[in-house]
Amino acid sequence: ILQLTKGSSGDTATNLATIMETLQNIQSAINTLTSAINEMKKTSVLVARVATTEQRLSDVEDTMHNSTADTAALQKTINELKSHLDDQENRARWNNVRIIGFPESVEQGKPSKFLEKVLPTILNLAPSAAFKIEWVHRLPKPKEGQRPRPFIIKFLRYPMKEAVLAAAQEKGQVIWQEHRIQFFPDLSRDLQERCQLFSDVKWQLHKRGIKYGMYYPATLRVTVDGTRRSFLNPSDVDKFLQDMPRFLELPKYLD
Repeated sequence: ILQLTKGSSGDTATNLATIMETLQNIQSAINTLTSAINEMKKTSVLVARVATTEQRLSDVEDTMHNSTADTAALQKTINELKSHLDDQENRARWNNVRIIGFPESVEQGKPSKFLEKVLPTILNLAPSAAFKIEWVHRLPKPKEGQRPRPFIIKFLRYPMKEAVLAAAQEKGQVIWQEHRIQFFPDLSRDLQERCQLFSDVKWQLHKRGIKYGMYYPATLRVTVDGTRRSFLNPSDVDKFLQDMPRFLELPKYLD
């Protein structure tokens, strides 16, 4: 700029114009640099915000992970308590038998005396059997058209309960005055559902003439060639049947 101011007066106007243009260019460069610096500041702030956001997301993920672990632990505890409660309920029913098929009101208000008289006869139980009933009751009265209510009977001793169930199974079909009478262990709803899962495989075992039995809590036990195996899952029984030799199947007329 100093060099531009030196010279004749005639060049003064030209020099001033050049100086102004140079100053404008400098100002423009300064403005561009300032703008770049501001953008850098904004970028720095944005980077800081992104870093903060990422940290918060990480904290949220950690919290969710901890919550998931806590939920899983809580669910495990709930399942354990539910299983324990179901076990206690079934142990309280240990001596119980559910009897289905007797018409309504046949007991004439005295169910214990009625069953103490009828069961030994229809099950061919020995007169000397210690047939002692602690209590008997029926479920709430059914609506018109529904099936008769079952008897829930609690024996004083567990062996008597087992003797009744064994006698019913051995006899096969129990009839009383043209009514089919069925005998079942008195189980909780949850345990009944678990046992019912074995219905199909039990039919397959029956078709093949394989001895089996259901044991507490929901275990299917089979005996083949003197070897006993236990199953907790119906799918395992399916696989067992698929792997068995064909010669163990019963004749075609039994299918």
